[in-house]
Amino acid sequence: MTREEVIDFYKKYGYTEKAVNKMVDKAIEKGDVEEVIEFIKDKDIGGKAGEILRVIKDHGKIGRKELREMIGEEGLSGLLNYLKKEGTIKIYLKINSCQ
Repeated sequence: MTREEVIDFYKKYGYTEKAVNKMVDKAIEKGDVEEVIEFIKDKDIGGKAGEILRVIKDHGKIGRKELREMIGEEGLSGLLNYLKKEGTIKIYLKINSCQ
């Protein structure tokens, strides 16, 4: 399920986008949920975005946390949003098993 799908679901019950994003972020911090970035299709993209796309392509799927450790945090969210709009990646939430 994508973050946008979670937001749309909770909006039906009166939650704001900001509140849902806060809930998702807290779940990620606690380790209950993980953001996964999946390679969809190749496209000729240069610069830092192209570098990020190549790393994602090499892994097929990679967690945002692992990607941040490899690439660095600076501008990562914006570059991932750009790649998502270009249709090269998909970002979704994965629920971690309860132990």
